[in-house]
Amino acid sequence: MKGCLGRISGGALLIVVFVIAAVFWRQPTGSPEAPEPSEAGRQFAEAWQAGNLDSLDYDPSGADDLDRGDADQIADEAARMVARLSSQDEDHPVSVVAVGAARRVDQPEGDLRVGDHMQPLEVTWDLGHGRTWTYRTEVALRTEDSRQRVLWRPSAVHPALTRGLGLEARRLRPARAPVLDAQARPLPAGLATQLVGTTAPATRQLAAIAPDRVAVEDIVGTSGLQLLYDAQLAGAAGVEVVAVPLGDAAPVQPPVRQLFVVPPVPGKPLRLTLDPTWQARADAAARSAGGAVGVIALDGLTGQVLAVTSSGGDGRELALQGRYPAGAAFRTVTTLAVLRSGVLGEGPGAELVAGDRTALDRLALDCRPLDVEGQRFTNPSAAPQGSPTPMGAGLADGCLTGLGRLAGSLAADDLASAARTLGIGVPSATGVQAFDGLVPRPEGTLQSVQNSLGEGSVLVSPLALARAAAAVSTGTAPIPTLIGAPTTPTPDAVPLALGEQAVLDEVMRRSVRSDERLAALRSASAGAVAAITGSAGYGPSAQAPADAWCTGYQGSVAFAVLVADGATRSDDELTRRAAGVAAALLG
Repeated sequence: MKGCLGRISGGALLIVVFVIAAVFWRQPTGSPEAPEPSEAGRQFAEAWQAGNLDSLDYDPSGADDLDRGDADQIADEAARMVARLSSQDEDHPVSVVAVGAARRVDQPEGDLRVGDHMQPLEVTWDLGHGRTWTYRTEVALRTEDSRQRVLWRPSAVHPALTRGLGLEARRLRPARAPVLDAQARPLPAGLATQLVGTTAPATRQLAAIAPDRVAVEDIVGTSGLQLLYDAQLAGAAGVEVVAVPLGDAAPVQPPVRQLFVVPPVPGKPLRLTLDPTWQARADAAARSAGGAVGVIALDGLTGQVLAVTSSGGDGRELALQGRYPAGAAFRTVTTLAVLRSGVLGEGPGAELVAGDRTALDRLALDCRPLDVEGQRFTNPSAAPQGSPTPMGAGLADGCLTGLGRLAGSLAADDLASAARTLGIGVPSATGVQAFDGLVPRPEGTLQSVQNSLGEGSVLVSPLALARAAAAVSTGTAPIPTLIGAPTTPTPDAVPLALGEQAVLDEVMRRSVRSDERLAALRSASAGAVAAITGSAGYGPSAQAPADAWCTGYQGSVAFAVLVADGATRSDDELTRRAAGVAAALLG
């Protein structure tokens, strides 16, 4: 019995080994290869992508030219079906790929016979403006006399098409977003018009600048923030592809089907820091002054620009981009440099540096004309003219020659350092093109004196002077912002010492009390105003003022007004005009 079992087990083992070997012999190794497309289908895909459908030999089974396989007629019909699809000049896809094996038709389907084949295709079109469309369709293949050829059917272009229908791409324009004020409300029409800018339908020339984003007749920004932030405000256009009738060949009441859609993306609003009340007053004040005027107001604590406007000028936003000599309005910078330099000496000088405002009356300035290297400097007609003049009165009323004499003892970088403490020359964060001021190292004694008087190579904008006034008001120069949230002070920002701030504040408050050119500011309804005014010419040889300034603060709101009018020859007239605009701004 045991031997019998052994013999049986041995035979069974041979059978099992044979079966297992057969199984493993028939098991495929690796993954199966993808089925190959038919040669006729591949040739059609290549010809369509190349725009050469008229190069193929089509099946001639039908009754008319198209159905009989006339290659020229077929190529023309295919081109008509897609003529309104792509914004490009091409009438063929950018990619056509025959995908996988052709399926056999086992039941009659319309004009298809049993035994025909359908070759799947993957088709990609360039719809223009950065949009593409990829879909699947099938081309019919018929075999006659052992030869397989394309049987032309409109559905080869897209499954939804029949004879008389074509494809059309339609641009879906997004909603343009508004420019918002500080409270996230649309900025009222008519406010800050030069800053906000204008829009217009895009011409062909404008559309050519950004062809992937802009089409003819799109609403685009043409100036100001509308132009600078056009991409954000405009959003992104969408596109839809629909099946549409093609003229007389269209079927009765053809369906208009949406075959593909990319929805438009609405524009994103641009939020400014502008306060509508301040902005309305600034606009009205600038218009009332006439000529070229730039006005700006900012929150001295946060740096947010509350109002900015310009009128006249050369189309620039003068309040942000103007480059003008500061003249007597620069005297806070020079005074700060003198305080820090130690040239005032001990006694009242040291007390003044320590913040004793009464020490201003115990120091004196020499306000007589100043001669430097053959050039004579004089004070404005409203300023003190003799010597000695109490420093408080001299600084308040514009004794520039007295400051010029003291500035002769400054080191080369003292003036620029003081300017930076007040924010002049320090980059702002307005989000637009802006000029933050320029106080370069002087080249020689003459330019050193000129710079200390706010001329020479010194240039400022209303933005820069308003920032300096804010520094006097709060003790630290803010970083101005116009778009977005307030920024934090730069790590290297140097605040004013309490004594320095007290002296500069006293000079500006005395100026309003004593300078008759600033009389309009004395009755401001919202509280006491600290301010200075001044005029400047263009270059050392200028004989008459070309622009005038008024800059200061009321509470934590700092402001600057520029009146640029070279035709006016009276210093008093120019500075009074600037002060009048400031008074209208403050209300």
